[in-house]
Amino acid sequence: VKWFGAKGDGKTDDCNAIQAAIDSLPLRGGIVRIPGGSYIVSKTINVGNGNAADSRSTKNGISLIGNGSGQGVHSSAVPTTITAAASMENVISVNGLISDVKLEGLYVSGNLTAKNGVFLHAFIGLQMKDVRISQFTEKGLYILAGEAPTGNYNIYNRFENVNVTSGRDGAECLYMDGCYEASNDTWLTTFTQCVFDTQNGKGSYGAHFKFVDSISFYSCRFTAGEESTGILFDALDNKDFPSGIGFYSCSVSSTKVLEDNDHSIRKQYFYGFSTSNGEMIPDHSRLIGITDTGIPFNFDDLMINGGDVSTLPAKKGLVDIYNNAAWNHYNLAASGAKVGVRINCGGKLSGGKAYLPNYDNSNGTVYIKVYKWDTDYDTSIGGEVLTEYDFVDFQENTWLSFEFPDKLDPGEYLVVFSATTRAGDYGAGIWAQGKTNSVITYYNGSEVDFGVAASLDIK
Repeated sequence: VKWFGAKGDGKTDDCNAIQAAIDSLPLRGGIVRIPGGSYIVSKTINVGNGNAADSRSTKNGISLIGNGSGQGVHSSAVPTTITAAASMENVISVNGLISDVKLEGLYVSGNLTAKNGVFLHAFIGLQMKDVRISQFTEKGLYILAGEAPTGNYNIYNRFENVNVTSGRDGAECLYMDGCYEASNDTWLTTFTQCVFDTQNGKGSYGAHFKFVDSISFYSCRFTAGEESTGILFDALDNKDFPSGIGFYSCSVSSTKVLEDNDHSIRKQYFYGFSTSNGEMIPDHSRLIGITDTGIPFNFDDLMINGGDVSTLPAKKGLVDIYNNAAWNHYNLAASGAKVGVRINCGGKLSGGKAYLPNYDNSNGTVYIKVYKWDTDYDTSIGGEVLTEYDFVDFQENTWLSFEFPDKLDPGEYLVVFSATTRAGDYGAGIWAQGKTNSVITYYNGSEVDFGVAASLDIK
């Protein structure tokens, strides 16, 4: 960039010089070297010229290589610092769809005037290494897949030794999302030895995950204080996502899940979950893992059986009482049968959602009644009905949300499904799917090897 007039003296506005160096590259890209120094920029540095929708970047393979981010304790090298000097959306923006971008050896400072540090929008094969980001007001590392058409997703990307810190209230160090409407997600991406630290902020997040899946984190830290959160898993705008994120030997101060009756996360996995610095072990049923001391948490198969004693793990969140195996219907109205589900609630049993058949005519009623678990099935169902919900003449084969009029305290319960229908109608009932060991299922009092296509909301 010095060839194009950049000074790196902490006084000169080097924005145009850096941009000119990037724009001078051929279509196949190349390397822009930014020597050690302090580079002031008055507007966003753009890498690529796509709109992350119907216009792809005409240039790919662009590398911005600095002299280091200044993370080394004993390093004498002068780091490459890029600092925002005016109000702007992003300090650096990668505009795709674009491939094979590389950012290395940079310290990016928003100087509390830029909303976001580094914005990555619709990219493939990106590498980011030895990059430090701070002093942003909203998002530090902002990752977003592109809009329609389908294909503008983020894939095959690697991040190594990236350090994002913020003490700003309401800020997010790492934000990852896609475009749910266009089926463009962020996936198959790896982070190694990265830090996302928001411990001094209030209402802040180390990481915020939305329409993402198949992401891997190795030896990373998500640090938060008492008034912030290490990781937010957010399903409110994208059904069944985030999904399948793996954390290997990571430290996560705390976790939070955002769901409603129509939107829920899938399972995320933690291996060697650190507990050495007071990290809070996740209690949501889809945050599953093993601590660094070998203690498993939220495993569906944590069931101890001995004689007539069966102890189920306490569950919390939106808990599936089935898995995605083959479907089979049970016409409870025609048979007069009852299907019961025993569950151990780690919070208040509040409601849930169910997927029910009534055989195309929208007639019939499915009853959900809840009993306190007492010794065995027969004793329990002979007790008092604590709360119930009735689906009357419902739309079949769609997820129907329900809320119990009485919320039940933590404990073990028997949730019983039964049905009736009008004379001459075919019936109503439940869909059965694969068994999950979060619960025990009974058909007319006998334990069976299937689950009910429903989820229970335990707050």
